[in-house]
Amino acid sequence: MTATIAAELGETVQGDDHYRVRIAKSVFAVITVLLIIPVLAIIGYLIFRAWPVLTPSFILENPKDYMTAGGIWAPLVAVDLRFIVAVLKINNDLERIGDLAVNIAQKAKTLAARPPMPVPFDLAGMSEKTQAMLRDSLDSLVDLDTTLANDVCGRDDEIDRMKRDIRRQAEKLIAADPARTKGLLLLLAVSRNLERIADLTTNIAEDVIYLVDGKIIRHGEGE
Repeated sequence: MTATIAAELGETVQGDDHYRVRIAKSVFAVITVLLIIPVLAIIGYLIFRAWPVLTPSFILENPKDYMTAGGIWAPLVAVDLRFIVAVLKINNDLERIGDLAVNIAQKAKTLAARPPMPVPFDLAGMSEKTQAMLRDSLDSLVDLDTTLANDVCGRDDEIDRMKRDIRRQAEKLIAADPARTKGLLLLLAVSRNLERIADLTTNIAEDVIYLVDGKIIRHGEGE
C-alpha cells in the first residue's frame, strides 16, 4: 500500500516537473521571438532604405581615407577598429610615461642625498608645461576633443626648445665648473625625461585625432 502511494506521488511530481519545463520552454521561445522580431524589422527597414545603393561594388569596395570612406565596411568597422588601435597605443604610452616618472623620482632622490645646489635653468617651468600637456591630452581623450588635441600637439615644440636650451646651459656650466658635473648631469637627465614625456603626451593627442577623425599625423616628420 505504502509503495503504491509513493509510486503515485513520484509519477505526479515527475509530471509536474515535465509540465514546468514545457512552460519554461514556451516562455523562453516567446521572449526570443519578441526580441528577434524588432531586430529583424530594423534590419529589414535599413535594407529597404539602402537598397538603391546596395550594389556589389559598394558592398565589396575596400575602405579608404583612413577608413572614413569606401563602401559599406567603413561605417560598420572603422570607428571600432580605430578605437581598439588608439586604446592599445595610448595604454602603451601611459605605461612609458609612468616609467619616465619613476626615473625622475629616482634622480630626485639621488639629488636630495647630495649637497644642496641651485637649479640654474627653468626645469620647473618645463615640468609645469609638460604636466599641463599630459592633463590636456587626457582631457581631449575623455571628451574626444580634437581641438584640444591639436593644441597639445602644437605645444611639443616649446618643450623641445626648452630641452635644447637646458642642454646648452648645462654644457657651459660643466665647462666652467667641472665639480658640479654630476649634479648638472642629473638635472639634464630629468630634462630629457620630461621631453620624452611630452613626446608621448603628443602621441596620445595624435591618437585622439586618429580616433575621432581618422587622420594619421606624426609629430617630428620631416625633421
